[in-house]
Amino acid sequence: MPLRVISEIIIQPIAELAVQIFGYFTSRIIVPIFTLGLVHVEGEPIDAIVALKFGRIQRRNNKLVMDAELGALVGIVFWLISVVGIGYYLNNT
Repeated sequence: MPLRVISEIIIQPIAELAVQIFGYFTSRIIVPIFTLGLVHVEGEPIDAIVALKFGRIQRRNNKLVMDAELGALVGIVFWLISVVGIGYYLNNT
């Protein structure tokens, strides 16, 4: 019982933060590659006038900028698809 409380209060938020940071930095690399430089993931603080474009993707200074949370999700999904694909490939060869 005490270990469950410790894991819910301390370990779970740390693990979630680590996964989100890993997904975020992954998406900072892969999103510009897959969109051929059209979309970038948010990195700098918002200091310009923002006009909403597609909800979580905004136009800022003549380029499309993806929200950091959506970028983290894209990075996590990329790794999930990669792991499943590699597992499927290794299982069928």
